Amino acid sequence: MLNPAALVRWNHDKRYLADLAARGVPVIPTAYVDRGSGRRVADVVAARGWARAVAKPAVSAGSFETRALDAAVAPADGQWFDAALRARAMMVQPYVRSVESYGERSVVWVDGAVTHAVRKSPRLAGQDERVSEAVPVADD
Repeated sequence: MLNPAALVRWNHDKRYLADLAARGVPVIPTAYVDRGSGRRVADVVAARGWARAVAKPAVSAGSFETRALDAAVAPADGQWFDAALRARAMMVQPYVRSVESYGERSVVWVDGAVTHAVRKSPRLAGQDERVSEAVPVADD
């Protein structure tokens, strides 16, 4: 393993985004909801004023348990979130429309250097995940 264990532990929970934001790195605004807190996703989305949002576990991979939600959270989505929250901490972010067409990039950094990236398409509520071959990282 090239990465130190402490870095892997820090990075496995997406709360690392809050650490990055505190250091001035631009990140998507994120509301973290602790396991068992009983917070309603509709309240989280309304408090942030988001028209659409994405909810997902704070610790997950491969878009596990990730859903897109409208501001008027459907009862079934609220029930899904409640059940998920009983099992794990969740996070809620505004929906970023460009992810549908442009995708999301994961940048790979090996031994101190950026080597490549992969482009991921969104997988919401059971859709198939699509990940590209390695793509170069643009300097723009």
